[in-house]
This record gives sequence, C-alpha cells and structure tokens, in this order.
Amino acid sequence: MAQLMAKNLGHQDLVWVVPCVGDIEYPTDPDALLSPVSTTILGVEYEVQARVHVLRNITYILLDAPIFRQQTKAEPYPARMDDIASAIYYSAWNQCIAEMIRRYNPDLYHINDYHGALAPLYLLPSTIPCALSLHNAEFQGLWPIRTKKEREEVCNVFNLELETVQRYIQFGEVFNLLHAGASYLRIHQNGFGAVGVSKKYGERSYARYPIFWGLKDIGALPNPDPSDTADWSPEHVNEVLQEIPVDAEFEATRPRLREEAQRWAGLEVKPDADLFVFVGRWSMQKGIDLIADIFPAILEENEHVQLICIGPVIDLYGRFAAIKLGKLMEVFPGRVCSIPSFTQLPACIFSGAEFALIPSRDEPFGLVAVEFGRRGALGVGARVGGLGQMPGWWYTVESMSTKHLLNQFKGAINGALASKQQLRAQLRARSAKQRFPVMQWVQDLEKLHVTAMKKYQKVLNRKSHRLTAPFSSRSSAREGTDSGFQTPATPGTPRRGHSPNRSAHRHDASGNVDLPAASVISPLEDPSARPGLISSASSIMEDIDGDRSGYQTPVAGEQYPELDLERNEHVFAELGAPFDQPAVHSRHVSMLSFDAVVGQRKDYKLQNVDPFFTDAKHEYQQLFEHNIDKLNAKNTYDTVIEEFLVKSEKNWFNRHRAAKLGKRLGMADSKLLARPAPIHSSGGDIQEAITNDALESANLNEAYLKEFSLAEDYKPPTGIKRFMLHKLGDWPLYSIFLALVSPSSMSA
Repeated sequence: MAQLMAKNLGHQDLVWVVPCVGDIEYPTDPDALLSPVSTTILGVEYEVQARVHVLRNITYILLDAPIFRQQTKAEPYPARMDDIASAIYYSAWNQCIAEMIRRYNPDLYHINDYHGALAPLYLLPSTIPCALSLHNAEFQGLWPIRTKKEREEVCNVFNLELETVQRYIQFGEVFNLLHAGASYLRIHQNGFGAVGVSKKYGERSYARYPIFWGLKDIGALPNPDPSDTADWSPEHVNEVLQEIPVDAEFEATRPRLREEAQRWAGLEVKPDADLFVFVGRWSMQKGIDLIADIFPAILEENEHVQLICIGPVIDLYGRFAAIKLGKLMEVFPGRVCSIPSFTQLPACIFSGAEFALIPSRDEPFGLVAVEFGRRGALGVGARVGGLGQMPGWWYTVESMSTKHLLNQFKGAINGALASKQQLRAQLRARSAKQRFPVMQWVQDLEKLHVTAMKKYQKVLNRKSHRLTAPFSSRSSAREGTDSGFQTPATPGTPRRGHSPNRSAHRHDASGNVDLPAASVISPLEDPSARPGLISSASSIMEDIDGDRSGYQTPVAGEQYPELDLERNEHVFAELGAPFDQPAVHSRHVSMLSFDAVVGQRKDYKLQNVDPFFTDAKHEYQQLFEHNIDKLNAKNTYDTVIEEFLVKSEKNWFNRHRAAKLGKRLGMADSKLLARPAPIHSSGGDIQEAITNDALESANLNEAYLKEFSLAEDYKPPTGIKRFMLHKLGDWPLYSIFLALVSPSSMSA
C-alpha cells in the first residue's frame, strides 16, 4: 500500500515516520540529520535520532534508537502486546509521530490500525483532523490496567495523564490503542473518519468490536488492485458486466503455464491436472491448517489434483500445518509442494494455477484473490471480509467451529472440481475484466480526507475556544498566525536549512516490502498550495512483514536512493519556513533502549505477564508428528490441527499452573512417544499421551522456571492462598467461593 500511495498520490505531500529496524540499511548522510526527538518514559527523557530523506513528494523521517533496532524486517513489531517492552516501543513511536506533527504542522493525520493511534493525544489541548483506516481490527494494542498500580505504571510508560487515558483510551480494564483512535474521532469529529479496507469489513468490524460503538458507523475505503490504473469515473460505479467472451488465446496458453509451474514446484508434469495453490502467511487467520487437514482426503479421492502451498510460518497453526503438509509430500510424491518460507514466485504460479485456495477465517480485503483472479486462477474459499468479490467458489461462514469450516471448505473444493471447463473459462474471462480501480480509491480517499476535515472544523466551531487552526487556513499559518500547535521548548530542526513540514502514511495488505511509517495527507484544490498529510506507519511496517500474501521476499541490504539535497530544500521551503532553533540538545540524554529504561529492575507490573503457549521445547510437535505417522484420508480428521492445539494449550497451561503452585507436571519424552494417542473430536484426549496425571512435588529447576516465565526467586503460594488455587473439576476453589458469597452479599 505504501508503494501504491507513492505512485498515485503525487498531488499530495506525504510524511512517513519510520522506525528503523535492525537488518535494513538506511541513508546515513550527516547533512540529513534532524535534531533528536525527546521522549519521556517512566518520568525520564530519552533521545531518538531522526534523519530526513525526501523522494519526490514523500518525506521519510527515519527514527533510530536501540528500542527500534532490536526488531527486524521479518519481525517488525514486538512479539507481545501486553508487556513493558512493547509498551516502551509504542510509547516512543507515538511520541515521535506527535513531535513530527508539531514540527510539520500537517493538514490531517491518517491513522492506520492501532500502531499510531495515540499520537494525537500528545498534542492536547491542540487537535488535528484525523482519519482511521482499519486493515486488521482484530489486533488493537492492549495492556492491562486492572489495579491502581497497573494504571499508574502504564500511564507513566506512555507519558499520558490518567484523565486522558480514562477519556480516550481505557476500555473496561484495558489500555486499548485502537479505542484511542475511535474515541478521538468520536470527540473531535462527531464520530466520522473510520473506514474499513473493503466494502464489508467496516460493517463487520463495527458489529464485532464494541470499542467502535461510540462511532456512528464505519465507512468503506476498499483497497484497489495496484495494477488497475486505467481511467475511471463515478459513472462506472453502477455498470454491470455484460456477457464477456472467452479469451481463446489466453486459454490456449494455460497448459504451458501449468507445466512451467509444475516444473518450478517439482511436481509431476500434467497439463490437465487441477492445480490448487495457496500463497500467503501460514497462520490461523489465513486458514492454512484447514488446507492441511482437508487435502489428504481430496488428494486420495482425486488423482488429478495437485497442491502447492507457499508462505512464511507465522504461528503454531502454520508450524503444525507445515508438518502435516510435509508429510503429505511423502505420502503423495510429485503431487504436493510445500515451501513454508518467504519465496519469490514466478508469474506461472499465478497464471498456471487452476484454483487459488483462500480459506481465511478473517480477511479485511483479500488482495490475493484479486491478484490470482486477474491472472486466471479462480478462488476457492470463505466469503468473509473482502473475499467473495471475484468469481469463484465461496462458502459462507456461519460458525467458527472447526467441523463447520472443514465441511464448508470441502464442499467448495468439490464444487470447483465438479465444474466444467467451459464454466471455468467464462469465470476466468469475467475475472480478467473485474475492476478495483486505483483512480476510484484515490477519489474516495480524497473525499474521506476532505469530509474528515470539514467534520472536524464543524465540531471545532461549536466550541467556545479555538484549539487548532482550521484546515482551510494553511496560508495564514505559513504567514505566522497561530496554527494551534505550540512550538516545543527545545524543538528539533533539520540541519542545513531543511525545514520540517508535512507527513503522510498508510498500510499495505499486498505484501510489498517497505518500512514502518507515519504520514499526513490532504486533498489538493490548488496544486500550487500542496497541502500535507501525516499518517501512522503501520502500513510500511506491514510491508516489511512481507505480507500479507507472503510471496515477496525482502531484499537484504536494501537501500534508499541517495538524497537529493536541492530537492529537499525546495520541498521544505515550499511547505514552510525552517524553525529558528539549535539543532543539538545541550544536555546529555540517553538513547532510548529497553535496558536504559528498565535496567536491572524486576518489580514492574508489566514484567509480570503470563507466558504464551508456543511449544518452545517442541514436545507437542513431537506428539503431533507421531500421530500423523500413518496419515491418510481416513485418519486426517483424527489429527485436526486446531483441535490438537486447543487441547495442547489447555494441557500446557495446566502444567503452568502447577509450576506456579510449586509442582511439576511430568512429560517425559519416553512416555510421550511410547504409544500412539490420536487426538480427535470423537473423544481422544491428549491426557492419554502426556503424563500430566503425575504431579511431583519437587524443586523447580532453572529450565522449568524459564519455560513458564517464572522468576528465579519465585516462591509458590502457601496456606489459604495455595488451598484456594486448587481445582474442583475445572473450577478453582476461589471461584466457587466467590460464586457462593456474591448472592449473599447482594441480598445483605
């Protein structure tokens, strides 16, 4: 999406605030160095170095500090979202974005998902027009604030007043970044400005997540097909595609393209094979586990079917799917290709495939369906979010139960296999003409920004005092009148006369490689005025993540083009005059890093977080491999990945709870693999294979403490506290006690 904006928003000045990750080279021209950004975390000031890089109409602000450099292009965000390390990361990023808004004084701040949603709050009481794009509302940025100490600690890490947190951010007992963005729109723009990236995703997010219920609704800003750059006008909206003739020439090339794809993947060369392809992240959200569970039966029942699955492993669902698909390669040699990693794909994979598998549990837009459909592969998958707009076989999701999803998915696959070649050719012809125009997206984006600024101004006019300049008074702000943003006491200035100006940024679901950033954008009425926009950097970060689709590989050592200093001076002079301030702080301030903030302290509440189930010791993976040793069409449903992981996670947390009580759940490798113990929905229990029935009172050794994230000096509870933590069935005794006491307390 970042590349899409760069190519098609040349009439706007964009500023992207980019945290530098550790394994990418960035411009290091000393003349591009800005004065450092000062961030405050836990009451102490820390510096973040900043550099400017201008490429055409885009100003990159590169943030450099150890807290950012510890991430990589493969893992651009912190692994967790509820601990102190992630809180420091997002606090620093948002404070830096806010400082760039102060320096550049943009017309509008475009927020992408939760990542940069806090930035406007650091400007209060000054305000700025905002727009919020929802690319994946399932992730919201959450930290617990259940107790007074937790609230104080989180407020200090994020450098925000408790009143601000309660008004904008807090949702129940959670510090919620995405709720901050929604609250800001509710308070300052009468609830307008939030959009989903497909026609249905906004409505679905509004119905699904209560944090948005303070808004009137969530609109739609459907992502375009980046290759659809032909002219478009609003009159085309209601056009209905008439009967489209089959492209005989293209159909004649398909057997050759399929042979190329089969050779590339190491499959048996069969031009008439039904080739299914999955390209994307191997995660629960993308449904890769459903493919691994269902295709043993599909392959056994249909000798002409072949399967290619490619993409990076993201979570346990992807990891266990990779194991099962690897086993399928052994069971069906020459018919299955599994590549669980980032891979640069040739065009024949898209054009040679007969069907594209897209069984997503949630899909905000579904660009992969458009990319495959435009090249001849028909979609087979779930009608969720933005999916189902291209011709294909789409099943409805009426329940998230594994059994329902598998039944629906298999029905769609069988329907696709039973279809005639003539129907497939007609659907391919229609897919090639289906449009998702870039020009429509540009016009809708411009309309969103203009309307957001008007709504903002309308709310501002109703207030008795002026908080910030209206978006229409950009010229007066340049002439020195009050813009509503106060110049910081020790603001940073670009060196060699570069003056800060605007910013803009957005988020990509296509998988293109880019960097994290924040940006500002506003529509142009007078091209000579060149207004600016700043937006949150999550889109460029997501591009680094490699997708969304997962088939574009980041280039190691990728560098930006060299700085054009004359262009820099021209752009900055055009956008505003330089600040008259020193470029270097006179006091010594430490560079922002996790060690600098936390040091040797172990008493922060945000350090005391429960671990995630990751099967770090591969114990459950070994059991799963043992269970699928004789994999075939009949027993594949006895080893359904999601059911196995749910039971494994429950078992692991039982062991975690026992460790906190000072006990050990036995899980000897010899017993683990001593006998087959298939885990399936008909009653098989993971307890049969894992000896968790043997609780041993023992001293917890260092490895065991580390596995369950317990401190070396951890002391198990004793007395009544320990007694209350014991379970009666699945219920801790304290919960039963509370249930009995509560009614009597209410009646009293």
